[in-house]
Amino acid sequence: MRRRPGIAGLQNAAATRDQFRLVGENVAKVRTDVMKEQLATFRSQLEEFARKHKSDIRKNPVFRQQFHEMCAKVGVDPLASNKGVWAELLGIGDFYYELGVQIVDICIATRSHNGGLIDLLDLRKLLGQKRKATLESLSEDDCLRAISKLKVLGSGFEVISVGRRKLVRSVPTELNKDHSGILGLAQAEGYVTVEQVEREFSWSTGRAIDALETLLKEGLAMIDDGHRDGKRRYWFPCVTVTSDTVAALFHLSLRRLHRYRLPWGHHLPPSRRTLHYAHGYLVTATTASSHYLPRLLLHLFSGEQLRLPKVPAPFTRVIISDNLAAVLFLPGRPNVQHCHPGDALWRVATADAPHVVDDMLFVDGTLYALVNGLRLATVELSDSLLELSFLGEEVDDDSKPAGGQFTLGECGGDVLLISQDHTEMMLYHVYRWVFEVGKWVSITSLGGRTLFLGFFGFAACIGPDYPGIRGACLYAAGPRLGEWHEYSLADGTCDVRYADYPGAPPLNNNSPIRPPVWVFPSLC
Repeated sequence: MRRRPGIAGLQNAAATRDQFRLVGENVAKVRTDVMKEQLATFRSQLEEFARKHKSDIRKNPVFRQQFHEMCAKVGVDPLASNKGVWAELLGIGDFYYELGVQIVDICIATRSHNGGLIDLLDLRKLLGQKRKATLESLSEDDCLRAISKLKVLGSGFEVISVGRRKLVRSVPTELNKDHSGILGLAQAEGYVTVEQVEREFSWSTGRAIDALETLLKEGLAMIDDGHRDGKRRYWFPCVTVTSDTVAALFHLSLRRLHRYRLPWGHHLPPSRRTLHYAHGYLVTATTASSHYLPRLLLHLFSGEQLRLPKVPAPFTRVIISDNLAAVLFLPGRPNVQHCHPGDALWRVATADAPHVVDDMLFVDGTLYALVNGLRLATVELSDSLLELSFLGEEVDDDSKPAGGQFTLGECGGDVLLISQDHTEMMLYHVYRWVFEVGKWVSITSLGGRTLFLGFFGFAACIGPDYPGIRGACLYAAGPRLGEWHEYSLADGTCDVRYADYPGAPPLNNNSPIRPPVWVFPSLC
């Protein structure tokens, strides 16, 4: 029978355990001391690195971001205080606190326009102008770090994501998933209706109205009750306007990108949007006004700038005549705004009831209008009256052109009607106005020419047999930057194309809504 351990054996076992514990504690202490020594060495080397590269850290935003990431790995926060060794070494604490104050100033200054939501890219550009620095010198990471320090002010400042865009919120409104979904939907056209929200998200009418009215109450939305279909539109300035100081031209046949800098001024805010190109001029808009958009004609190649007066009423469409007379209108309204370069004010001409203008276009010096849907008329503009001379009879159901979303165009001096139908697939129909019989006649041949449609109306007709461009075809700008559709009038096929240049961002259904603008140097 095995003997049980005696008292001496138990004492020896206890002593052995104590020795192991002491050895373990000693090993742990040694390891801790070694780690502390290594950390102290690393910190000293980090400080030495910061002294050596102080200039790069302060001036190079990419280098600064990598330095922050390296500090975070060893538990060092250079922004923890504007006092101490890091403030003395780099001064970046003061840099971010100063940046935070400037962000607050800009958000407050632009709140009346955007309702307290500003695109992070627009914020960076405004900061660059305020600091008299380039956009590249102030990274997105710098802005995000500065905004994170503003959270101590309360629930007023944070960055939210809407699709692929980042918006800075400067009002204490808590945006839930319903509000974020509506903002994402509004990126397509800048506005939404109750019916669109119900259809997109399968919501009840009450839920849609409740979410939209909340956004309206908080100043993030504006309403438009003047559309002829009677449906209220909720406009969202925070997702409608984007800004650019650098643009690019993509050559369709050479597949080559040509970048150029736009000579915008330094007013606040500087957001500009290119809407149209005609006769060598880019037609641009700016949100410097808190209400409506002043205009600028910029000659793309000479750099000449022609400023136009402040626009008194909303619009979405613009056309330019040969002598650079500008005509602005909102489809479905009876009012048209027009002026010439050098005019002090816009003239507002109104058509007699019940006529409304759906589209307008200059063809060989004559201004044509599409009135009350599909009726064609010539237009004479005076100071206050829009005089319409109708061509042909009213269009009945038997003679009504197929399709929807009708746009005026021209080809070789002929007046065209272009219809788009994207219900199931992309379909385009082209009709020519025959003056002898006074009606629209369907055509599939353009005599070798090519039509170009912008996102906001007709752009140009070129050819015949233009190098690198398909004849008897319609090129339509897509909703996203770098996207267009090539539709063959001969066989009805439609190809979706993308600007595939080195470094081009991937385009898909989640890409931001940024319609391209057609530019034709040969038509200057």
